Amino acid sequence: MVALLKGLSRAVVLFTLVLLTGCFQYDLDIQFDNQTHGQLVQHLHWAATLSPQQLQIWRDDWVSQVKAVGGQVRWVDATTVTVTVPFNNGAELEQRFNQLFGSAAGTTLTLPSGEAVTAALNLTQGNWIFAIHNHLVLSLDLSAIPTGKTVGAPILQGVELLSGHLKLTTPWGLNRRATGDGGGFRERLPERDQANQWPLHPGTVNQIEADFWVPSPIGIGAGAIALFVAMGYGLRDRLSPKVSPLDAGDHGH
Repeated sequence: MVALLKGLSRAVVLFTLVLLTGCFQYDLDIQFDNQTHGQLVQHLHWAATLSPQQLQIWRDDWVSQVKAVGGQVRWVDATTVTVTVPFNNGAELEQRFNQLFGSAAGTTLTLPSGEAVTAALNLTQGNWIFAIHNHLVLSLDLSAIPTGKTVGAPILQGVELLSGHLKLTTPWGLNRRATGDGGGFRERLPERDQANQWPLHPGTVNQIEADFWVPSPIGIGAGAIALFVAMGYGLRDRLSPKVSPLDAGDHGH
């Protein structure tokens, strides 16, 4: 009886949380434009407005963390916010992402209702002269966000407090890999037209791994210069007059 009452009490608390805060839509898009520019874009929307005091505290904390990594916050309306964090190279993306999500700074990013969200990103790059090969591994911990499936209460079955996607926008050759479970959610590879998106799952650690290419303007420019120089030498050799051995002998007398 005591266990039943505890379980019912927990279900009521979570159901009340759903009614008070509503469900969250969270989308994270990592965009690579070229070798020297990209941006991290987050879209967050929640269904119900918090109290003015709660919202102000969260907004101040959110803005402070975003500005610390050179980002900007744009409020679309009272329940929708877009965060943009630019980066100039892969190393800067890794540093700013990990600082924003707490793995570098020792703090955590929180949703408006108070749940902590932590993440870690590792990016390994290889320079192939004309393009940069990137191997990205990202872990997004949504364990603190409850899900109706973990409660066992029929009234909460199928209720998700958070939905959304993680997206990679890359210029060339995105190839996503199947991730090991590692205590988190192991996802099957999707159809080709959605290969750059991963659905987010609350109550667990979401893990992704992918390879892609980014063009290198410096390498392409250097290659173009080398090609023009080689063509110039070849054209000069073709146009320059050829001296025969007899002509050379005549000049010798």
